[in-house]
Amino acid sequence: MSEQTKSKSHFNSGKEILVFLITLAFMFLFRFVPPVEPITPYGMALLGVFLGVIFGWCFGGNNTLWTSLFGLIALGVTLPAGVLGATMQVFSSYVFIIVLLSLFTVGALLGANISEYLVVKLLSLKFLEGHPWRFIVVLFFGAYLLSFMTNPMVIGIFLFSLYETLFTQAGYKPGDKTPTFIIIATAIIALLETINRPWATPQIISLQALENGAGIAVGYAPYMLLIIAFSLIFIALMVLLMRLLNCDVEKLANIDLTELKERYKNGLHPHQKGVLVAILVLAIGSIVVVFFPANLGAVSTFVTAKLSIIGWMLLVISCMLFIRVDGKLLLEPKTLASNFPWHLLMMIGVGVTVGTVVVGEGTGVSEWLGSILGPILGGMNDFTIYIALAFIGIVLTNLLNNNAMAIMLSSTVVGLYLQGFIADPILAIIIVIVSTTFGFITPASSFYGALIHSNKFIDSKSVYKWGLLMAVFCLIVTAVLLFPMSHLFF
Repeated sequence: MSEQTKSKSHFNSGKEILVFLITLAFMFLFRFVPPVEPITPYGMALLGVFLGVIFGWCFGGNNTLWTSLFGLIALGVTLPAGVLGATMQVFSSYVFIIVLLSLFTVGALLGANISEYLVVKLLSLKFLEGHPWRFIVVLFFGAYLLSFMTNPMVIGIFLFSLYETLFTQAGYKPGDKTPTFIIIATAIIALLETINRPWATPQIISLQALENGAGIAVGYAPYMLLIIAFSLIFIALMVLLMRLLNCDVEKLANIDLTELKERYKNGLHPHQKGVLVAILVLAIGSIVVVFFPANLGAVSTFVTAKLSIIGWMLLVISCMLFIRVDGKLLLEPKTLASNFPWHLLMMIGVGVTVGTVVVGEGTGVSEWLGSILGPILGGMNDFTIYIALAFIGIVLTNLLNNNAMAIMLSSTVVGLYLQGFIADPILAIIIVIVSTTFGFITPASSFYGALIHSNKFIDSKSVYKWGLLMAVFCLIVTAVLLFPMSHLFF
């Protein structure tokens, strides 16, 4: 081996060093750029941290952990609470905790090799065997149903881990069109499920803005029916899009399952059965907690408020760390430690936190965006405003926190309605809710954006190539479907 080759293998490349320097420049030097009114110096500093983590995650290759940790440091020296306060804010967020606990259960599944067994069972079903498109349909609609019944974040993590086994067996390579589409589609399906419930954030923010500002109340029942119907049609159209783009799903039908079938011809061994039962108990218990009757007084308060889904997940995980089957723990700490995806967890925690604070109070970023969008939208006709809202919502939610964007765009809608620019404010608000949900392109856009970027079958180039196409698809379907469907349900 030549000295030049040795040096390349032992030291960082010039590209890596350049990405490193640009990332740190955004994080720590962008704050010295003169702010543009109404953005404050504090807002410029946070904007620099935001741009830095996005740049590092996108161009830093597979090693994203250093970007997340430097982003945490930069966030800490910017926030009044310091690095300790920033760290506590990241580690105490609901999303971070749910993801952390979900990764415990995924670690148990991977440690017991149950994903292989599930792939064999799925592909061996008689009505799916040899029918890859039928398999895609069942996969997508099943993901929506499971997300609806439990927690979409848990289902997302589980399916993404299952995909790695599936795609490896099928012979796909990282960056291939078909696995990229399946992964992105699964993220969109989970995102669509998050807006089903009108009493949850951020949809309740938008609906309350319309009711408080314009005196127009949106019924929960028609809202849920509209969103569910829209989601189911949307999923069917995604399958159609995959067919039109000639996605190679035949590899799924040609998977050689001989070795795996032989391995699992007698089913799961007792330890694997124990792990699978524990995961099912966790899933069923989560459903019970979510839909627990509210008329049982103190019992309801204890289950939904005191215990909650997080408490239930902790309870099941604690039992898995204690119970032995065949002499092995259901959740072995050593196995969990060796497979734990710290890069994913930190990307999600830092990304969600930075995306939230950059448009928070005192930054001026939301006000700056509002001052630009208000006059632009006010100069359009009624139909064009709806299209523009969908476009702006999809673009901004892939860059900034979707809750903040929903608040800003909902306030803009109410203002334009009161000024007589919008004839159908309910349609406009629903467009805001739906469009600000489609955050999946950048790692900071949502939990699912980070999940996509961390998957080994996707690279940054394929995410942006096919992700942008899917964003355009989301815009078109939103515009085409919501107009007639809104008038049908309201």
